[in-house]
Amino acid sequence: MQLSAQPVPPAISTILEVIEFEIAEKGPDGAPFSNYFCMNVNKVREVITTPPIAHSSREHPALEGVIDLRGDVIPVINLPRWLGKWEPDYRYERIIVTEFNMLRAGFMVSRVHRIHRVPYNQLSAPTAFLKQGKQFAITGLYRNEGRIVMMLDLEKLLADIDPDTVNDGGAIEPAPVPGRTVMVVDDSGLTRGIMESAFKESGYEVLTANSGVDAIRDLEELQRQAASRNRPLSDFVNAITVDVEMPMMDGIHLARILKADGRFAGLKIIAYSSMASPERVAQWKSLGIDESVGKPKISELVHKVNSLSSL
Repeated sequence: MQLSAQPVPPAISTILEVIEFEIAEKGPDGAPFSNYFCMNVNKVREVITTPPIAHSSREHPALEGVIDLRGDVIPVINLPRWLGKWEPDYRYERIIVTEFNMLRAGFMVSRVHRIHRVPYNQLSAPTAFLKQGKQFAITGLYRNEGRIVMMLDLEKLLADIDPDTVNDGGAIEPAPVPGRTVMVVDDSGLTRGIMESAFKESGYEVLTANSGVDAIRDLEELQRQAASRNRPLSDFVNAITVDVEMPMMDGIHLARILKADGRFAGLKIIAYSSMASPERVAQWKSLGIDESVGKPKISELVHKVNSLSSL
């Protein structure tokens, strides 16, 4: 029996809202051409015209400096430079001010386009090649009016500039029952690696998936193995952590599908997301999420999984 998605109630969004922006660079013939990228609208506070930037000694080549935004000092990241597309004689007219992972930062870009509504099933996962290196650190892509638009792995970007942004520095507590298994579902390879290391340090076996679609496939196989051996699914996996925004199927949709299927009764689901505001956490709980933790609180995530695994 294959696990299939049931009709999604209105409370669950199957649409990802992104803000699309452009970074220009010179082609081989010297003529400018545009690269198109996007980021989740929920991570964007505002878009401003590039103001004077206070430059300072750079701890990282892509850290352009800081700006004073209505009394708040915001670091500015030279996104073209980080991507290897910096042109000193080009103008980067806009800064996208973001807030996620408990951080605020501005990203210099050439220009910003309008907000697009992209169905999750039209957001493709990148190939293995596109996941590697700074220039291709993306988590998904879609096609819009004949152009390919790439979603940047912002966690990887910030970790490259400041490694402390992806780890809260807290102590990893040991698992209550060593040897149990947790599945980590996240489209960021960097985040999956950090989570895998933390859970292994705690004493878990770790399975990984980079999308909800892959997680369903792997969980179905585990369920078949459990059924064929007349054993409970908990002998194969005890908890699953999900990112909320992923290509093809988001974490909330995944949670709803699993909770609706009796074969996965008792499987604990924890959202680990940079968008875990109190309002969203309350909504996610009503849609099948057992617990939620905001990134980058990795030690708190392990604690939550420990608490659920001991039940």
